[in-house]
Amino acid sequence: MKLRSNSRRISLYNRQHDMHVSVNFDHFQILRAIGKGSFGKVCIVQKKDTKKMYAMKYMNKTACAQQEAVSNVIREVQILKAVEHVFIVNLWYCFQDEEDMFMVVDLLLGGDLRYHMAGDMTFTEDHVTLYVAELALALDYLRTRGIIHRLSGPPSGQGAGGGARTRDRMVPADLRADSLATVPPKPPLA
Repeated sequence: MKLRSNSRRISLYNRQHDMHVSVNFDHFQILRAIGKGSFGKVCIVQKKDTKKMYAMKYMNKTACAQQEAVSNVIREVQILKAVEHVFIVNLWYCFQDEEDMFMVVDLLLGGDLRYHMAGDMTFTEDHVTLYVAELALALDYLRTRGIIHRLSGPPSGQGAGGGARTRDRMVPADLRADSLATVPPKPPLA
């Protein structure tokens, strides 16, 4: 993992109480990588002053531009800034430097539900009922804010208490009471 120099960093978002404090990469200690995506990596980080643990997703801006995904990343940040819910992975900080854009979100130590399902884990009916109820609450919250979650598989993760949490795949939509919701189709992968 490369270390960041004291290059120019721009704080884009801070959900914490003091919105005037500029947060950047130097405010976090990288503990370990936990995932890799199309544009970058996801790491477990600890905020140095509060010792609070988060997941930090960082994306290479050049790779995003080359794959024509900049508008998707901007839309994801806009949506995550507009929502805060116990059953949704919340955005806490967002900043960038010359190379990368960073999104600091809730850390879900319970793991991806897909992983547990692939491992032949059996869920009790009570657990399934709880997960479905939690996801229904999260999806209803998003719907009331004009956001559609494209559920393309199992829920994204579990919180520390084991409850289902949803993230990513959110699309803003016009959800008027008297019309059907439509969103533009996802462009094909190259």
